[in-house]
Amino acid sequence: MKTPSKAHAGAPARPLRGKKTWREKLQDDKGLPKVGPIDGRIAVGRKEGTMVIPAPREVDALMRRVRRGKLTTIDDLRAALAAAHGVTVACPITTGIFAWLAAHAADEASAAGEIRITPYWRTLKSRGEVNSKYPGGLPAAAARLEAEGHAVFQKGKRAFVRDFERSLARLAVVALAAILHATAAFAQADPAPAANEKIGGVGMVLIDQAGNIVVGSVLQDSPAYGSKLIHKGDRILGIAEGEQPPQLFKGKTLSEAVSKLRGTVGSHARLLLVSEGAEESDAREVLITREPLNQMPVLRPDEDDAPQADPPADPAAGPPALVFSRLPGGEPDQLSNYRGKFVVLAFWATWSGPSQAAMADLQAVAARWNPLRDKVAFITVSMDRAKEAPAARLMEKGWSDTLNAWAAREALAPWRIHGLPETCVIGPDGRIMAENPRMTRQMLEDLLPLKN
Repeated sequence: MKTPSKAHAGAPARPLRGKKTWREKLQDDKGLPKVGPIDGRIAVGRKEGTMVIPAPREVDALMRRVRRGKLTTIDDLRAALAAAHGVTVACPITTGIFAWLAAHAADEASAAGEIRITPYWRTLKSRGEVNSKYPGGLPAAAARLEAEGHAVFQKGKRAFVRDFERSLARLAVVALAAILHATAAFAQADPAPAANEKIGGVGMVLIDQAGNIVVGSVLQDSPAYGSKLIHKGDRILGIAEGEQPPQLFKGKTLSEAVSKLRGTVGSHARLLLVSEGAEESDAREVLITREPLNQMPVLRPDEDDAPQADPPADPAAGPPALVFSRLPGGEPDQLSNYRGKFVVLAFWATWSGPSQAAMADLQAVAARWNPLRDKVAFITVSMDRAKEAPAARLMEKGWSDTLNAWAAREALAPWRIHGLPETCVIGPDGRIMAENPRMTRQMLEDLLPLKN
């Protein structure tokens, strides 16, 4: 294809005027995305409904999802953004501007030596038109497209991809995955971090299935992935901030649910979820520490959204050391003192709803093993910030059939407990026999080769 040669295909994008580079400009969300009523002056032909003004990184993240041999258009980006935010339309003006911004940021990154950049040339304008405002102009974009097997033809001063519809990527399917790891800054987020605090996320993809908020996938090497307790298909019932009561998702929109996942870097999101096909009575809580969004793993164009399988646990591994204080008196004790016995070690907290039922059930199991206390120990360890709250709850409930304790945060850190309730069974030789946050009474009794 012959195109005007005013622009040079090899010329790197010039930085924006001022101090910010193209890449810095792309990372500046400026409070976006925002959702509001449709502006008829912008969304032509639409008078009623809601419109999202996306964040630059949302647009860039979607453009990154277009694999070699595939294409998308600005209209497709808008449709994917609208679907992900649960609104009627996405702003056509800002979507186009941010696609242009993403292109120049990618070109700048390439000039700096980066290999994996956003394949911006695969994002076309309406009706398959090649964007002449991308770095290098029409010659550069056309050359890249033809190198990937697309037929480009010229019509006047404009260029188009022939039969582009046959190569369109299914952005509507992966939109939310791209958006979540790029930015989760929804306008109605609550609680909102202070302006000088960094925004963090957990690296999870949420989808709406018949009105239920479900985990679509988990980003590898993200906080959610590291917990090993969140899996594709899990249904999320609610999210709490730290130790606050969970805000249930019943009747909430997908965007409202996603907004709860963001927060200040280092803060904790507490998820109330249930495995696919399980009853709500089997819900568990998972505590995740938010990490910077710009450090989240990137879903590369040649990778699937499906999470990788967790590596199998080593059943012969010994547990970390654990020092704790007995409750209610506060006497010092440690796990190593119980070597030579079977130990059922249960972690719980007063603020964890599912922990309460698990604690009550464990009391009944422990009571049955009372005659064999010299061979098996049932130890519960509270993860509350202070020992007063669990001591009061134990007294209130009369949970005295187990050896109850409290441990400081630094003592609990090596255990990497992300979900509650969690139970660990340790053999007399000090090796871990089983770990299962949803361990049932029968499972425990099958594990302990004792007769009471």
